[in-house]
Amino acid sequence: LLSIKTGACPEDCKYCPQSVRYDTGLEREALLDLETVRDAARAAREGGATRFCMGAAWRSPKDRDLERVIDMVHAVRDEGLETCLTLGMLTAQQAERLSEAGLDYYNHNLDTGRSHYDQVVTTRDYDERLDTLAHAREAGGGHQHLSADGGFIHPHQRAWDAMDESDQDAATRVLVGLSKALEAYERTLRSERAPLDRFVAAVRAGDPTGGEALPPGAVRGLGLFVGEARCHLCHSGPLLSDLEFHDIGLEPVEGHENDPGRHEGLDRLRTSAFRGDGPWSDDPQAGAARLAHLPAHGHGQREFRTPGLREVATHPPYMHTGALATLEDVVAFYSRGIGRRERPAPAETVLEPLGLTPEQEADLVLFLRCLTSTAAPQTLSPR
Repeated sequence: LLSIKTGACPEDCKYCPQSVRYDTGLEREALLDLETVRDAARAAREGGATRFCMGAAWRSPKDRDLERVIDMVHAVRDEGLETCLTLGMLTAQQAERLSEAGLDYYNHNLDTGRSHYDQVVTTRDYDERLDTLAHAREAGGGHQHLSADGGFIHPHQRAWDAMDESDQDAATRVLVGLSKALEAYERTLRSERAPLDRFVAAVRAGDPTGGEALPPGAVRGLGLFVGEARCHLCHSGPLLSDLEFHDIGLEPVEGHENDPGRHEGLDRLRTSAFRGDGPWSDDPQAGAARLAHLPAHGHGQREFRTPGLREVATHPPYMHTGALATLEDVVAFYSRGIGRRERPAPAETVLEPLGLTPEQEADLVLFLRCLTSTAAPQTLSPR
């Protein structure tokens, strides 16, 4: 949180030292220059922050000042941070202008309840504060967030909030039932055996050649997969995934430099009614056992679950951003660091560039193509 304009506020809020009406010893400061804000945002990002809020001691911003603040919003976004402002009351036009500029959050306190309001502040009324919240929500349309103290809200959320509790419960029952049915159906699907499966079966049956199910290059690629390339450390088991979350150091997509990964998902999971131990769970006890090992708050930034490699050749592009178009690009990413950001997470030292030769890279790609079955998944016979 950075105060971009300090003191000399004309309001008389009794809790605030920035009011011009009280002698608090606070030094007045004019609106900060752009580079000072940019430097502060960069320092915050390097210190681990993911969101940067800027506050100004105004009753409401003048339009000429708002344009300077919008430049600050752009500068903070360029540093890969979410943006938040608290500037006092806004007109509908100002809220729309901030939304167009890409502001993520607008923080706007109500201070106290309506009946007690004139005991806290007399230079504005309660409805004026509510008006700003309404302007911000309306300006946010369908693509912005709602902060804890007001701000932009998705229209679907407004529609949900307008429903009776009984209707919400009925809609939730339909959603939960449908989701469970889909998950149960997915459990009946099986893949036809891929060349790798036929190779493994032949080796287990005593044929050291693997029944020639894999071409020689793919056999060499398999050796790299479980050997020098160390792919098996994350891609193991029947699905060829450890089902864990990792930060692989992928370069962020332009405009989405602040990649939260599972960080925000963890917070949503902690409060979700659809948790494994929640009221809609079929086995709350087992769900509670799994949830007991959730990472601490603040973890998970840029981490995504390891995908399985079954049928991997059939569904490009790759990575959660779709940044890598081909399997060759994926192998080059791990081998030569092409597409890696400068400072990946220090804990993921296993993902240092492998330094494979071009021939080894080609063999590894060929092996990955041999993880594709020759037929569509079949449904198991009902028992």
